[in-house]
Amino acid sequence: RVQVWRDAIMDLVAQQLGGVSPAVQISLLTMMNWMGSAFIFVRTKYVDRVQLILESWALANDRVLGEDGELLEASGTNELSPDEPTEELGKSTKRRKGRSGEKRKIKVGGAGGGDGSGKEKVTQVSGDLKKGNQAVPQTFNDMFAFNTAVMGFSSHTWMGEILLSFDVIVTNTANSYRLQEECDVVSLRLAKYKGQLILSDFKSVMLASLRSLVKDWGSAHEVAWSWLWSNVERLLQAMLGKPKHMESALSAFLKSIDEETMAFIRREIYSQFLT
Repeated sequence: RVQVWRDAIMDLVAQQLGGVSPAVQISLLTMMNWMGSAFIFVRTKYVDRVQLILESWALANDRVLGEDGELLEASGTNELSPDEPTEELGKSTKRRKGRSGEKRKIKVGGAGGGDGSGKEKVTQVSGDLKKGNQAVPQTFNDMFAFNTAVMGFSSHTWMGEILLSFDVIVTNTANSYRLQEECDVVSLRLAKYKGQLILSDFKSVMLASLRSLVKDWGSAHEVAWSWLWSNVERLLQAMLGKPKHMESALSAFLKSIDEETMAFIRREIYSQFLT
């Protein structure tokens, strides 16, 4: 396939430019050979890793992985109504569709964290945790909330912001543009929190939760999920502290725009995103 792609590009270049010198041909062939090798390397090295992440994520959330790589509910469909009762591991629960997974209010973190407001951060997560010491979480979000308290990270209320988008992040592991977009959104929410954010703490709770939920967890899972989080952490770390400066620059720019131009921008935003 690489050879077919390389030859097609070379034919197109020759057709559009009317022929190129031998030195240019050699340079282009060398560059495309390197690109083809990179494609092959990514395919052989990372496809299995991404597949392993999606499979283990499905297990951790009581879902199944469809033939096209889409995560479906264990019942075989993801078209459940918001209040449709379903059986999950013999327990009656209610599922709820959402952009970042099934949602329910569970407190992640305690008072005095994050933005310093003294209010507990209420995070939307899935499932129903029963009251009592014998309750065993059965989904990733429930297990994450449980481990957050057990591991002493209750004051890390910012973890809830990442957790809100984590399902979207995981399911778009192979889509770098979508992953970047979601991490940018998370970074905007994290900008509300004061003090140092130790992102590696999220990794510790994440791995502990997955180890508890994925029965066949092994070294390959450890490597795959650590690789995923290293990419997410790199994208988040690159944006930490920047949204505040961006907000000031954007505010100054918007104030400099006249009413006619602002009305045009509003119309364009509406037509592009809301119609």
